[in-house]
Amino acid sequence: MQVLRLLPALTAVLFLSLLLSSGAQENLIKPQVWVHPPNPVILSGSSIVMNCSTDCVNPTKIGLETRLMKILEGDGPNWKAWRLRNVTWDNSPLCYVNCPGQNQGSTRANIEVYEPPKNLELNLEPSQEQSSLPWIFVGQNITLSCHVAALAQEPPVLVTPKLLEAGTKKQVSCEMDKLFPVEKAHIQLSWGGQRLIQDITRHGDMLRATATIMAAKEEKGDRELTCNVRLGNETRNISEDLTIYTFPQPRLVVSEPIQEGYRVNLTCAADPPATVMIEGAPRDEPDRISLIVQEKDNGRLFTCQATLKLQKETLHKNSSLNLNVLFPPKLDEKCPGNWTWNEGTEQTLQCIARGNPDPTMKCVPENQQTGMPFGIPTTVIRAYSGTYRCTANNSLGVANKVVSVVVKFQDVNLRPILIGTLVSMVAVGIVISVGYVYYRQQRIRSYELKKAQEARALQPIKTEDKLCP
Repeated sequence: MQVLRLLPALTAVLFLSLLLSSGAQENLIKPQVWVHPPNPVILSGSSIVMNCSTDCVNPTKIGLETRLMKILEGDGPNWKAWRLRNVTWDNSPLCYVNCPGQNQGSTRANIEVYEPPKNLELNLEPSQEQSSLPWIFVGQNITLSCHVAALAQEPPVLVTPKLLEAGTKKQVSCEMDKLFPVEKAHIQLSWGGQRLIQDITRHGDMLRATATIMAAKEEKGDRELTCNVRLGNETRNISEDLTIYTFPQPRLVVSEPIQEGYRVNLTCAADPPATVMIEGAPRDEPDRISLIVQEKDNGRLFTCQATLKLQKETLHKNSSLNLNVLFPPKLDEKCPGNWTWNEGTEQTLQCIARGNPDPTMKCVPENQQTGMPFGIPTTVIRAYSGTYRCTANNSLGVANKVVSVVVKFQDVNLRPILIGTLVSMVAVGIVISVGYVYYRQQRIRSYELKKAQEARALQPIKTEDKLCP
């Protein structure tokens, strides 16, 4: 009981200690971490050595997190250096230090990557005072002009499908890199001469535009998609044609009636120039199948594939159907011919028939008045023994089957029972009679004895006369 009373206090002490320990961890100082160089600017594709150092005396770990490829160049008691190779994009590697008894310390470097301009033009222009001579006099004024193409000579990259189905949507994009300054660049997607509503993103010196195009259901033919990038007084364009097409699913049909024993024809068709083929059809007639259907064909799956070739691409569409074969009722092993049950057990008179449409089913007694209910769990009695006619019926026909029900029961022989009962009754009667006679005799003897005693008591007492002396 004392331990139970102390539990709340112990819980509070433990919770307080956890709070204090967590607060102590939060208040732990962090080691100083330096990275050198902190803000390097390097040429694209070159390498750089990043040095991570700390004031922690015995650090357990000094690391550098980056997606760039790195190789350890050297290390010391409180520093490590890595060479980052083939740096082609801006990056911010993280230098971190784990110091015993302190929280982790970290700092980042900011690497900027640049590329020199590839197209430079340096022009020497004489002033208006300059004559047209190919040389310049001393003291004359001249004009030097340097022209830098910030736009690369390569066109933008347009990502678009070659084909577009009428009534569908597709996403297209256009991007161009090596734009400087990228903030001054403009990009625009147009389709069929109409500007598209687009989403523009920037990453480094790359500019990307993304838009969604849609073709109307009735539209066909080629339509031009254009991407335009402009920076300063320079522009770059790229255009591609999209082929808008229609390709409905193939039409797979079957002749009527689809009934057991009848011949049915399956045919498939598609809009030209598409071609069709039914799975399992003969090679010389791939668009049709003819067969006499049976019960086993009910639910059978048939598939037709349409093929369309456009712009060196092969397109496919499929249509499928399941045969719904009609057939009259059939009674088989699910309607057994004989049932043998014990009297008093619970059984079900059940008979299942196949058919399409689903047949109705009943079983009625043939030669007995009392019939066992059909399809209901029932306690068996001997009166249910006999034959039953089971009938299945649907719109295509009727199926009958005579089944037999045998009820087993125990026959009881009453003769020994009656004889035993009579003997027992006679014995009991004899015992009762003897007892009665004996009881009566005892009663008579008791009565006679009592009468004799009473008679003696009534007789006078005789006394002899004595003479006095």
